[in-house]
Parts: sequence; structure tokens; C-alpha cells
Amino acid sequence: MKENSTFPLISVLMSTYKESVDYIEKSVESILNQTYRNLEFIIVIDDPLNYALINRITKYNDERIKLIINDRNIGLVSSLNKGLQYCKGDYIARMDADDISHIDRLEKEYNFLIKNDLDLVGTYFRLFSDNNEKNEVYQFPISNEACIRKLKYANCLQHPTWLAKSKVFFALEGYRNIETCEDYDFVFRAIFKGFKIGNCPEILLDYRFNLNSISRKNEAKQRIIAKFLEKKYRQKKSCSLNEYNMFIKSKKYYCLMNKELRIQNLKYNFHHSKSKKKKFIYLIQLLFSFTFIKIVLTKKFNRFIGMIRKYQ
Repeated sequence: MKENSTFPLISVLMSTYKESVDYIEKSVESILNQTYRNLEFIIVIDDPLNYALINRITKYNDERIKLIINDRNIGLVSSLNKGLQYCKGDYIARMDADDISHIDRLEKEYNFLIKNDLDLVGTYFRLFSDNNEKNEVYQFPISNEACIRKLKYANCLQHPTWLAKSKVFFALEGYRNIETCEDYDFVFRAIFKGFKIGNCPEILLDYRFNLNSISRKNEAKQRIIAKFLEKKYRQKKSCSLNEYNMFIKSKKYYCLMNKELRIQNLKYNFHHSKSKKKKFIYLIQLLFSFTFIKIVLTKKFNRFIGMIRKYQ
């Protein structure tokens, strides 16, 4: 796509924290080299002491880059909301600091959004890792109706792949401080506002699997909060911040967190143990960690004990 003022401006929004300069270089250049040329690139640096990154970004000789350096670390949600204030485009795209967009990502997303009269779109993506242990393709529902059904049980619009009309972000007043699930919450609110969503059925982003950035605690937290939001969505209710804050302070939340962390530890021990005996023990413990299986196995066990007593 040639640069042409008749094409609307797309604002690409990225927030960085402590990602490596090498990762960010690849990410930034994947946007600057897009076939869709009429774009601005809003980069928010949430670590003002990351001088190596600041120096590297300032060396790009590209007037499309707008660099914003926070005075202090304020977190992802606040950084994204701050960056939104600088977005002047008719459309806003998201980009993560360690992922890589395919060269025609924005062009294809824009064409798909316009052709299908949608307000917010994502894409398929490829999950990869530096050591080549991960190389998986993730596909999602395409139409608005299919996405709405899928969202009852799982997120199907991956945040780093988004392209949306700017009016969606401003109608929702940006992101809410829903820890680890601000994107999921955003999509639910967009649907309740009547916006239409979908996924461009092509792999247009390489999503970096970075184990160092994913703690078990955050993974467990994300799963629990996501299930909480999904339940509200299935009830056709929009979750208020008050309801969310009450939930994460509740006894139920802490019990669920302990259970999730216990399951994660058992899974880790099961996969990394070299002893067959220990693997078997971890497997049994895992089975009894899931309520449904625990109930079934307990009933079977009690019935077996009852039969033995009957014939004694």
C-alpha cells in the first residue's frame, strides 16, 4: 500500500517496561516497515531509568514516532491510557514490545474491518520462543456472532493483534484497572456498548513466549479473574469496578488462588519429575484437585468400600 493521505491515519500504541532492547528493536521495526504507511507510532516508556532503550528509540529517524517517557513506573493500564491521549488516528492498533507484526498486518486488518463493517478486530498469531521450543499457530472465531459465543468461555481477541476504530476506545474511556485482564474486560464492555468484533483469518503477528515475563502467580490470577468476568458475561451483566474490587478482596478469591497455585505446582512437578513413582503420585494429586473428578472418584471409592463390607 502506497502512502496516501486518502487512507485514514492509524495510531499504533505500545507500552514498554523492562523488555530487552533487542526485542523492542524487532517490534518497533516491524511497525515502521508496514505496507500501510499512514501511521503514527505512540511509544510509552514506563521505566524512565531504561536509558539504553530511550537512546535507541530516539535514534530512529522517523517522524511518525512519538516517544512518551513516564516520570515513574505507573503500570501497563495507566501507560496505555496515557498513550491514548496522544493518539490522533481514526483507528488505533495495539502492539506489544516483544512481539513482531507481519509486514502487511495493518493493511490486511484495516481491509478486513472495513469489508465486514466491524469496530474492533484481531488476527490469528504464531506463538514462538527464542529456543524454538514453541512454534504454535492460534486461530480464533472470525465473525462477530462466533466471537460473542466464544467469549462466554475464553478470550478470542488477542490484545497485541487489535485494530479498532478510535471511537471504541474513547466511548469506553480507555482501559479499566482490571489486573491481568484489562483487555478481556475491554472486549466485554465493547460488546455491551453494541460494537461489533471479529478476527482477520490470517496469521499476522508472531507472539513471543517469554517465560521470564510470566510468573505462576500472575498466570493463576489471570485465570481466576477471567473466569469471574466470563461468568458475568454469561449472565449478560457488565461487571462494575466495585464488584471486581470486592471479588479480589474476598475469601473466595484467595481460596481460588491457593487452589490454582497448588495445581500449577503439581503440573510443574509432574512434567519435570524423573521418577515414575513420583509422577504417578503427582498425577493422582492432580486428579483430586479438580472438583468434578474428585466427586466422581470419591463416589466410586465409597461404592467399592460398601461392596467389600457387604460381602464380609
